Parts: sequence; C-alpha cells; structure tokens
Amino acid sequence: MSNVWIRCLCAFVGWDCNVLNECSAASRKTLHRYTGAIFLLMLLWFYIGYNMAVRYFRIENFWSQLAVGAVFSLIIWIIERQIILIVGKNKAITGFRIGLAAIMALLGATIIDQTLFGKDIDAQMAQVIEQRTDEQFEYRKRIIDNELAQNQKELDSLEIRASVLSDEVSKRPMIKSTTYNRSVAGVDSLGNVVMATGYSEQNIPNPKAKDLDRVNARIDNIRNNMLSLNNKHQALRDEIRIETKNNIGLLSELEITFSKKVIFSSLITIVFYFGVFGFFLLIELLVVSGKMFSKTCDYEVLIERQQARKIKQIESILPVADVK
Repeated sequence: MSNVWIRCLCAFVGWDCNVLNECSAASRKTLHRYTGAIFLLMLLWFYIGYNMAVRYFRIENFWSQLAVGAVFSLIIWIIERQIILIVGKNKAITGFRIGLAAIMALLGATIIDQTLFGKDIDAQMAQVIEQRTDEQFEYRKRIIDNELAQNQKELDSLEIRASVLSDEVSKRPMIKSTTYNRSVAGVDSLGNVVMATGYSEQNIPNPKAKDLDRVNARIDNIRNNMLSLNNKHQALRDEIRIETKNNIGLLSELEITFSKKVIFSSLITIVFYFGVFGFFLLIELLVVSGKMFSKTCDYEVLIERQQARKIKQIESILPVADVK
C-alpha cells in the first residue's frame, strides 16, 4: 500500500519512482512537502475558479461551476510541476514564477476580498446601479417621448382628415356615376361608318368611404402603438435596472472594491486587504521558495548527476559520429 501511495505522489509531482527508491527518507519528505504545497494551491484556486464561475461567468449549472474550478486547479498543477521538474535552481524561471505569483496573489486576494466584503460591495453597487439606471432612463425616456410626440402629431392630422371625410360621406353616401360608350350608328352616303356616343348613369357608393376606412385603420394602428409606448414607459425603469444589474462585471466590482468606500475606507480595511494579499502571496510562493531556499535533496542531486553523466556520454559519441 505504501508503494502504491508513493507511486501516486510521484505521478502527481512528476518524479521518477524508480529513482526515488534509491534515495533516502529526506527525498520522500521533500516529495510530501511538494505534494502538500501543490494540493493546497489547487484547493485554493478551485475555490477561486468556482466563485468566478458563479459570480462573473454567471454559470448556473452546478457541474459546470465545478468544471471551471477544476480547470483552474489543473492550470495551477501544471505550473507548479514545471517549477518542481526544473533541474537546478534556474534564476530566470524563479523570477518569472515570483512575478506570476504576485499577479496570482493579487487576483486571488481580490476575488476572496469580494466575498469577504460582499455586503459592503453590494451596498455600494446598489447606488451605482441606481445612478446608471437614472442615466439610461432619461436617455430612453427622451426617445419614447419623441416617438409619442410624432405619433400624436400624425394622429391629430389623421383625425382631422377622418372628420372631413366622414362629413362628406354622410352628406353624399351615394354619388352618380356616368358611363360613356360608343357604338356604330350606320353608314353615310360615302360608305363611312358613323359612330354614335351614348351614356348611362347609376348611383354608386361614395369612393371617399374607402379613403375613410384606410384613415381609420391607420388611426387605430397609431393608437395601439401609443398604448404600447405608454406601457413600455411605465415599466422602463424596472427594465433598465434589471439590464444594468446583469451587466455588472468584474471591472465594475473592482472599481467599487478599491474605492474609498470599501477597501480604502479606513486603515483597518487597508491593513486587512494587504494582510490577505500577503497571505496569498506566501502561499503562491510555497513551491518556488522551497525550490530556492531549501537544501537540495538527494533525489534532485541524483537526477542532476544522471543528466551530467548522460551529457558526457553524448558528447563522447558525437565526435566519432562526425568523423564517420
């Protein structure tokens, strides 16, 4: 069981189990230390990834939220393995990891602080939402008011025209329609055809009645549109408030978090924030600091010697290959 556990830890960290079997107990302790540091970082970033999925990515499915957290953990695992598997103490990689640790600590501390300061942020966010709602409401209200004014102007004009047409139709519901026709009356002395023109009269409905129907239909459409605009006008503020709330993202929350009303509101909150930031920074540097400042274990010494011996073998072969 112990060998299986060691093999799992070696696979997790990236060590060769066969090489580890030739080493002392100190190398096993180093293996456990690296494993614990990486696992701690993975748990921390799983929580951060899960919170980002819920709060900022707005993923509602629970399993998808867990998947995002798992992806964050996987990224951290890959990064830390790169640090551990470097042979020797590479200063360039160490400097890069320290810079990356500072960025990750800042991001992690910010996400955690937004959870810790959640109520204070929500209180300030409510004011920001109302302010943005008022700005958008005035803008959209002007658009609706302009459209209502144009509709009212057209409606007044059509109602006047409808009144005139209605009077004309009521006075003359029927009008006389004269139809002219030509027919052959006979032939003159020269043999030319003589045409005769006749006409007939009949009463038909006044054509302006159809114009009145079209005008009334247009009036009904405008009134329905104005009713819809008035209903929209009444629900406009609530609609804008919901849209504004849904559009609040990470950058907006960051502005509020680092404003004078939350983190920088007092000395206590400032000290607390930088305390959390320092805590995250130290955790992020667990692996790289262990790699930099701890004494090299015999596993790493053995790996370095195997690498050096292999390089010498290759260099001794290369000149012979060149001659051939």
